[in-house]
Amino acid sequence: MLDHLVVGSGIGAFSICRRLSKHQKEFKIISDHEKSATSVAGGIINPVVLKRFKPFWNALEFYNEAIDFYERLQQENDFDLVNEKNVFRIFSSIKEQNDWFNVLERPVLRNFLLPDVEEAPPELKADFKTGKMKNAFLVHAGLLLDHFYQSYHNEIESFSLDHSKLIFRNDYYEYEGLKFRKIIFLEGHKVINNPFFSYLPIYGNRGDYLIFRSPELKVDDLVKGKEFLIPLGNNLYKFGATFDRNYLKNKTPLKFQELLIGSLRKLINVDYEVVRFESGIRPNVKDRRPVLGEHPVHKNLFIMNGFGSRGLFMAPLLSKWMYDHVEHGHELSREVDIKRFHDFY
Repeated sequence: MLDHLVVGSGIGAFSICRRLSKHQKEFKIISDHEKSATSVAGGIINPVVLKRFKPFWNALEFYNEAIDFYERLQQENDFDLVNEKNVFRIFSSIKEQNDWFNVLERPVLRNFLLPDVEEAPPELKADFKTGKMKNAFLVHAGLLLDHFYQSYHNEIESFSLDHSKLIFRNDYYEYEGLKFRKIIFLEGHKVINNPFFSYLPIYGNRGDYLIFRSPELKVDDLVKGKEFLIPLGNNLYKFGATFDRNYLKNKTPLKFQELLIGSLRKLINVDYEVVRFESGIRPNVKDRRPVLGEHPVHKNLFIMNGFGSRGLFMAPLLSKWMYDHVEHGHELSREVDIKRFHDFY
């Protein structure tokens, strides 16, 4: 009998599998290998909500755990997974400049926002200049997932789990002849198809990115205007992302292609070539907090979901909380505990 069955294929599944491995747990992974939100993520590790100049919820704890998680992974495997970056926040008005200065000494923000207004690089359109943020990081999401599949190729079963074939025994679960003490579902937005957890208020939210090439654009740091501009190297850049709850497929509708191109034209004043568009479906929760915990009826059936657009930022710490909850019975924070939705069941 195995200790765990892990169902998922994104950063949530990878982060929990890494913790299981570190503690010598035996497990299997069921992954349908369909494109996850992680596969197209921007990869930015940033504890500040730059739209409103305020720290993200539980900012420093998520930030510190994420940096430690990715840097350790990079050191252990000797690959270029994570890089420190500055972020240039383009101001849209004098008021935004003033708002920036007004928050510089607030907790958390003082560690990241610099007290200067700087000219943007000449290739960018920034009439009101920029504010500079330090200590952000960029994670190579594609490389991370490649490492996930390579590291756990012996544990991964490549197919979609059929929930109806899951057999409940007295103190274990059985699926296709395999026995597991516990199951952890990390299915992202596809949780709506999971009959055990479909009652949760988790909904899909598609995000689109534009990948373009521009030899004239000499930007190596991150740029935040309405969207993020992310340098990929070799004159390639990633630009986005959008938000849409209506069309939940991994394909960018023409309307949103045009929206991204129009927004990019407002940001840069050099020539560019569209390479492709990328789309992924993020799992969002009604109250904008992740969902972790055990099913209200079925014991040892767990879920970790609802990362929204910050999966790479939150998953390292959430997986730590999840492991301690699953293995040691540690209480979860009320903000993430599935118990807050028991009335929905």
